[in-house]
Amino acid sequence: MDAADAFIGRIRSIQKEIGEPLSLRDAGITEDRMMREIEALVRIAEKDPNMYTTPCECKGKALQDLFEVMWRG
Repeated sequence: MDAADAFIGRIRSIQKEIGEPLSLRDAGITEDRMMREIEALVRIAEKDPNMYTTPCECKGKALQDLFEVMWRG
């Protein structure tokens, strides 16, 4: 777990160094827009072919929760 935390910390550090947004909110997505369009985001994500190779089942509420975490950062 320590290695994973260190890796995440390094990625965050690089993001800050290059000016990459750390969240969808930082990228300019308003909370209102996020909530208004989250169902469409989930539908699109569920159909993405990459979902077949993920180690977890990412559908419905799990995807919505993920997008909300991505918005908060």
